[in-house]
Parts: sequence; C-alpha cells; structure tokens
Amino acid sequence: MQQPHRALFALTTLVAVCTAHGDERLIGTWVGTGPGNQGSRVVVEPDAVTLDGERLPLRFVGPGLLEVGPPEDPARLRYELSGDTLTTVDEDGPATWRREAPQVAKPGPAPNPTPPAAAVDPFARRFAGGGLTLTLRGTVSAGYTGELTLKGQTYPVRAKASGAQLAGTFSLGEHSYPFEAELAGDTLSLSSGGTDYRLQGDPLGGTARRPGDGPAAGTVIMVEHRLRDPGVGNMESHTLLAPKGWTVKGGAWWAHTNYFNVLPSRDITVTAPDGREVHLAPSILARDLLPAPQLNMPRPPEGSADKGIPVLYLPDSLDAWKRWVERGLHQSLPQATQVRVTNAVVVPELTAILDRQIEWRRRMLAQQAQQDASLGMRTFIDAKVLAFECRYTDKGRDWEQLVVFGTTYEGFESQLTGRTTTWDINPAVIYRAPAGKLDPSMPLLVAIVNTVRETPQWSKMRAEHQAKLAGIAAEGARQANQAAMDRSRIIAKASSEINDIIMGGYKQREAIKDATHAKVINSIHGTEDYVVPGGTASVQLPNDYQRVYTNGNGEYLLTNDVLYDPNTDSALNGNQWTGMEARR
Repeated sequence: MQQPHRALFALTTLVAVCTAHGDERLIGTWVGTGPGNQGSRVVVEPDAVTLDGERLPLRFVGPGLLEVGPPEDPARLRYELSGDTLTTVDEDGPATWRREAPQVAKPGPAPNPTPPAAAVDPFARRFAGGGLTLTLRGTVSAGYTGELTLKGQTYPVRAKASGAQLAGTFSLGEHSYPFEAELAGDTLSLSSGGTDYRLQGDPLGGTARRPGDGPAAGTVIMVEHRLRDPGVGNMESHTLLAPKGWTVKGGAWWAHTNYFNVLPSRDITVTAPDGREVHLAPSILARDLLPAPQLNMPRPPEGSADKGIPVLYLPDSLDAWKRWVERGLHQSLPQATQVRVTNAVVVPELTAILDRQIEWRRRMLAQQAQQDASLGMRTFIDAKVLAFECRYTDKGRDWEQLVVFGTTYEGFESQLTGRTTTWDINPAVIYRAPAGKLDPSMPLLVAIVNTVRETPQWSKMRAEHQAKLAGIAAEGARQANQAAMDRSRIIAKASSEINDIIMGGYKQREAIKDATHAKVINSIHGTEDYVVPGGTASVQLPNDYQRVYTNGNGEYLLTNDVLYDPNTDSALNGNQWTGMEARR
C-alpha cells in the first residue's frame, strides 16, 4: 500500500478526536491551502479517511494526538480547528486547509463500544541529546526494538523496561554492548561504556501547539554580549554568547601595577537567575624562588614581586593543589561555611593536549641538557590539567562547584643558587550551581565558555603591550603579534583535538572510573559545533537540544519543542530564524 502524503495524514487525524467530542462539522471534503499541500483534497468520515480512493482507519490516542493508517505503521500528529479553517502541525511544520463542501459520508463500521485507551507508551518514541539518538518501538510487555545513532552510525537496539528503568543492548557486527537508562518525564538518562547521556523524548500527547505560540519551557535563546577594557579607553575586548535573562559581568583584567610583567587577560562571570554560574578567571603568571641552603637567604614571601612577576609558591603534589584551591575558596567566599574540596584529579585527555603545546620547548631544553649539566644545572618543564570538585554552604544554601585549569611550569635548579620556577594557570574556569543542579547544567555552561572570543583590536593591543615590556622595536611587535595569532590557532586546534578525543573515542575508550574525571569529559562531550546548512562558520552549543536556530544577528535559539517554529513567534521581533545542524 502506498504511503499517503504527510500533509494529508495531518488533516485526517483531526476527525477522530473532534467527532469523538460530537463535532460533526469536520465530516466532508477539505482542500489544502498551504505551500506544501495546495489543492490537495481529502474526504473525512467519523472513523476513516479517503485519500486517492484509498480508505484508511483513524484512531484517537490522547488529547491533541491521533494516529492514522495501518496499526503497524501509523502516523502521529497534532491539530487545531478554527471555524472552516484547519491547521495541522507535524515535524515538517504547519499546513493549512479550508472546507470545500460538507458531504454525507458513507457509514463506517459499527463503533467499538469499548472506549479507546488514552495511555501512550512512554518509551515508544524518539529520544535525542548528547550527539546520540535512540528510537524505540514496541510495548512494555513485548519489549522494544529500534535504532541507536551516534556520529552518523546506526546500530540495532533491543531493550526491556521495568517501571521507569530500561535495559538493553545495541549491536555492532557480531558484538553487543549493554546500556541502562532511566526515564523521568520526557528525559531519558542513559549510560553505556562509562559515558552518560541526557536525552529528550519527542512529546507525548498534551495540548496542541498552534502557530504563533511561544516556545515550550526549557527553550534557550543565546544572545551575544560585547565586553570592554576600561583600562584602555573602554575598548571592546571580548565577545561571548549567554542565555537571554542571564547576567554577564566583567571583561578585560589587568594585574596590579606591582606585577607589570603579567599580561592582561579576562575576568568574566555569567550568572543565571537561579544562581548557576560560570566564571572565566584571570590567567596567573607567577614565580617560585627557593634559594640554596648555603646562601642562607630567606625564601621570598608570597605576594612580593620578582621583576614584575608575583611570587607564589607552586604546589608540589595533588594534595597540595587541593589545599591551594580550598584556600582560594575561603578567600573568595569568606562568609561560606563547610568549605571543602571533595575530589581532585589530573585530566589525562586534556593534559595530553597541553603537553603537545609545549613539546617544542621540551625538545629545546633537552638539546641543551648536556651543556646545562656541565654547569651544574638542571632544567625542567611540565604541564597538566587539573579538576577539583568543591562543596560549601552560603547564605543557607548548599552549592557544588567544579574548578578546572591548566598549569605549565618551567625552571632550572643549581646546587649553587637554588631553584627558580616560573609557572602559570591558563585557562582557569569555575562552574557552580545549587547542589544537585551542576551535572545537568554543565553542557550549557561549557558552551558559554567556548563562545568567548578576544576582539582582534584587543589581541593586537596586548601583543604590542607585550612587545613594549620586552623592550623590542617595531619588528619585534610584529613578531609578537604573529606569535599571538599563532597561539590563537594552537588554542583553536586544541579545541578541535579535545572534541576528537571525546567524540571519537566512544567505542574504544576505556571506562572512566573517577567521578570528577567523568564530569569534565562528559561536559565537553555535551557540546557540539553547529553550522547553517551549506555554510562554514560554526558555533559551539549544547547538543542536548533537538532544534537549533540562528537569526544571523549573533543570537541562537535552542529548543526540544519539535513543533515550535520561531518564525511564527511574534515575541521574537520578526527576525528570520534559520535551522542549524551539528557539524559531522
């Protein structure tokens, strides 16, 4: 049997629910008036529809939701009726119809005295998020089959449900891989191979959405913010995207004048109305001086300056770093109580990227190691990315916080003079939320961080400032500017490498056993580059939304409401919104 046009399916499903409520006006002939159904005709009856001479059954599923077609392969959609005008809405968008003429329909089969069940199986639908799509068909009693799609690859799925729990396998060749999931409302939390996903299900029943209705709850509009540097004539220094309604503070940051050799960076805080927050903390450059014992000289105190660089003692172990972070928490939140760092880890995937960035310097030091040894000196360099989970109580509310930063240190030591270490923290990002809300918020918070950009004029100013500090002339300034551009490319490449590490290792990656490590990696996994079809410019956004749009003016709309069309929403100022897709 040939499948009827989707728009005709949309119209026919109106009849069952309306006639079930005694509205016989729908019986008759309707003509399509929209661009996708212009001139199409359909004859409707109380329990059937005739399309191109073929009569198909109709079934009432629930409020605003119907099925049309054979039971083994029905189509579902929503509707709205206003006088002699019908509007149908499916995943392809709205379609409109007008009444052509009433018609006495042929009587259908005797109605079933048993009222149809309005219950809808909560698992038998499509779920999507985190770059993964799971489609299930079946029932609780018979079990489910379907498909799991990840990075363009589709795998067969079999599963069984027990209450809100779902357990099953997806197959790759002759091998099967288990997964477990739990359903809460329309959100399916799925775990497999040490990776967690939060998937949003297609809507089940509910009130029909009309063209012009606003977005469903949970829709996010990302708006561009331009930040400034008040120390340099209020120059625009940074841009970023943040959800509409969130507060953005800060911009460029300069160290105290005692630390004149520390380059400017950024100090930006983005805060949600409910207190969720991401803080892009300033970069730190510091020096740690430890004189040789025979010199009988005191170690310079922390906070003093050495040639325009602050003196700070470099923590020498993971436990020392935990104490360093905890001390910083007490300093930044003096009113907080029960402050504690609950876990600290080295993040190996990100450390590997930082290692690659300093590899050229490591090779250079290795080449001169023999000469240094002849002079009684030893040089060293290393880098790592660290993550810390923290908890505290502030103003009667419990908070959780994740601190992530990269640190690189380089120096030399000699038996005659002691040890000198120059080290930095860059980048440094702090994520926080009320207790229990941090994990589900991480993809959005990470996406905000990944949209931060320095403006070209501010990057140029900083490079020239660096050149002046080094006492070099115009040619040196050009070279410093080029070095800044090179570093930007390195950072961009590192971001791409991070994405490859996380997204490309699903089948091969070993299970991550440490919860803090998993939190960092899974939060990166929860973002993706989106592009306009046919375009090249991309933006990184959370990937647990089923629909992403841009209006071309630096704003992005993210929603899981598959029936919402931003171009029919008058609250969005008449902008033209274009759908985006994840870059593959």
